[in-house]
Amino acid sequence: MSAKTEREAADAAFVNAGLHEFNGKPLEPLVPLRQMAAKNMGMKFPLINEEDKEYFDREVPKKKRGGGVEIVVERDFVHRQLFQDMVITIWLCTLKKVSEVHKARRDPESALTQALSWAEKNQLNYGTQLYIDGSLLFYKMWGEVFSSQSIPKSKDVDVDDDDEDDPPGE
Repeated sequence: MSAKTEREAADAAFVNAGLHEFNGKPLEPLVPLRQMAAKNMGMKFPLINEEDKEYFDREVPKKKRGGGVEIVVERDFVHRQLFQDMVITIWLCTLKKVSEVHKARRDPESALTQALSWAEKNQLNYGTQLYIDGSLLFYKMWGEVFSSQSIPKSKDVDVDDDDEDDPPGE
């Protein structure tokens, strides 16, 4: 992807990041303050270890080279704390007042209790359509956050795994 295309994708992700709704209600953008509050409240994503992954098989339609479609089984995963992370993220984005988000960041235990009460009140239960919608929205919102960030490339940093440019002994 060219630098211009990367920048355009990042800009689009940033602009669209605040244009979400959940269960028919508009959400506030997932800005850095909400991101920090989510981490303080115990959100694990995206720092997921192997033991945090829950694997499953899914059937996926794939196009055949000669035409037609075949069903193949692919191995995929979700992280075990997806439900809690999703509730935290979406609840924080329902808060209209910045002062409420600051309060959630300062008192994460109380905020988590409020988020879980919000989920119960909205009948957000594991495995329901609302849970699926919320999970997809969660990954979309965080994907936009990550897409809107750029990582500067440096010629001075050796990030590959070969040892061609490394000093002797390293």
